[in-house]
Amino acid sequence: MATSIQKQEMAVPKLRRSIRSKTQLTACLEDQISNEKNVTREYSLNRRNALQKKIDNCNSKHIDINFKPGNNVIIAFSSAAYELFRVEMKEKLNSPQFNSNYNVTHEAIYDEQRHIVEDKYKIHKKKMDGTSGKISKCTINSYRTTSKILVNGSEINIFLQHILPDIQEYIEQMF
Repeated sequence: MATSIQKQEMAVPKLRRSIRSKTQLTACLEDQISNEKNVTREYSLNRRNALQKKIDNCNSKHIDINFKPGNNVIIAFSSAAYELFRVEMKEKLNSPQFNSNYNVTHEAIYDEQRHIVEDKYKIHKKKMDGTSGKISKCTINSYRTTSKILVNGSEINIFLQHILPDIQEYIEQMF
């Protein structure tokens, strides 16, 4: 029978420590976003169609930004630019500069076969005491099958001023 201390040790995964360098390893970036949540949608991804969309997007414009009524921004990417954007956005959302003012929650959306089809990031302003506000100020929906991003919310300027410019510049340098 396990004691309460043993149960706590089993519940908290420990990071491996390098014997050679004696350095403590840190968790990967995805683990640092607060409030991870997984949701399964009741449909099955058609992998052939999804791959065809990715192939078709290979030769499209790298970044195409469209502003829609009601605080909505739709950004279409080429396939390569979308993957760069996803990686850079995660780094930006996990940066100490960004996390000093905002809390980020991540929700991974899966299909019935457990393929990730969408990532949803909600950005909340931090209160003076460091806790998260109840209402999200900005939501970033990242659609993996279409290489598109939808940004909406009452304060999309958070995304337009603090996230998009640096990533857009990085993508333009790469291509």
